[in-house]
Amino acid sequence: MTPWDLAYGAARLALEPVSWAAPRLRASLDARRLHPPPELGAGKRAWIHGASVGEILSAGPVLDLLKSKGWEAALSCNTLTGLEAAGRAFPGVPAFAMPLDFSGRIQDAFEKLKPSLLILLELELWPQLLAEAERRNIPVLCVNARITEKSFRSYRRLSVLLGPSFRRVALWLPQGEEHAQRLKALGVAPDRLRVIPNLKALSAPPARPSWIPSGSPVLVAGSTHEGEEQAVLDAFQALPGWRLVLAPRHPQRFEAVAGLLRTRNLSFSQRSRPEAGDWRILLLDSLGELGAAYAAAELAFVGGSLAEVGGHNVLEPARLGVGVLVGPHTAHVEADVERLEASGGLLRVRDPAGLAGTLERLARDPATRRALGEAGFRASSGEGAGILKETLAGYFP
Repeated sequence: MTPWDLAYGAARLALEPVSWAAPRLRASLDARRLHPPPELGAGKRAWIHGASVGEILSAGPVLDLLKSKGWEAALSCNTLTGLEAAGRAFPGVPAFAMPLDFSGRIQDAFEKLKPSLLILLELELWPQLLAEAERRNIPVLCVNARITEKSFRSYRRLSVLLGPSFRRVALWLPQGEEHAQRLKALGVAPDRLRVIPNLKALSAPPARPSWIPSGSPVLVAGSTHEGEEQAVLDAFQALPGWRLVLAPRHPQRFEAVAGLLRTRNLSFSQRSRPEAGDWRILLLDSLGELGAAYAAAELAFVGGSLAEVGGHNVLEPARLGVGVLVGPHTAHVEADVERLEASGGLLRVRDPAGLAGTLERLARDPATRRALGEAGFRASSGEGAGILKETLAGYFP
């Protein structure tokens, strides 16, 4: 038993009595119990791990590259929603819940999966996972690495404990220069760093879904948090002739948002309960379909930005030529927001009143909407797939 095992065991004992009151924690533990690693045969295989839905869906370019080189892959994540998204997006790829970082469970996972390469998406530094990969001489890559200023301060305070984990990553591919600089400040050697475009801008774009009727302009409010749906609905009142797709970030809030719509006496449809007939407001209470909804949009408000969350993926709508609006709180995606804003493909609003005014102005101005979307498309497109292929070529013999 390792010191990490003792620490994890103590933490689990402390959390177990209260996990019933923390649905996300309980769901994460249930995922690990119900979806263990599969037993796979020998072969050239990469174990790819991402935290949840967004990270898993960004794995498409990496999976495409692996396939082109004759490699197999297995996907792991921390949540049931991530597993469901993996099953829909990559049906031929085995997917399982990441085991808790106890040494015995991690060793068992390596024995079952038999990987030749471990790829971490964004930043998932589990100490015993990385130590076991090193013990087995399995290279570790951190692709699309992202480290916020808040996370940077935390990692720096814990550098004595986590320093070995950073050093065990053979190659870091951060999604922007500011992330590369933070990694350098945490002790990552410059020769192990190569900046790449955000993978979320490289995945194949979805087609317009049949479940969103054509003929009317569509506003998609994606990845919204508490309080943001209210602001969007207030703003939507000034958009006659438009449709609204409302997509809460977390599934456990679907019913609460449905309750908000009922309280406001608004007629709406739910994606989980397809009904015949037309609709003006659609509650997207499903998983993995936000990208498809963006494909039908004229404008997108990306949530977690009026609420003090730090923002979510703004590249997903921008790469589809959709004009993007965000609030002031975008620390988690600041580089992408700044790039789109500088290009003219994104507008920031200060508050709900600013959102309402900006949407009302854009609704009356198709030319400005079109220019906003075109600028965002240009800024979010590029030669990223070639850079990724060139950078990783040496790891796929």
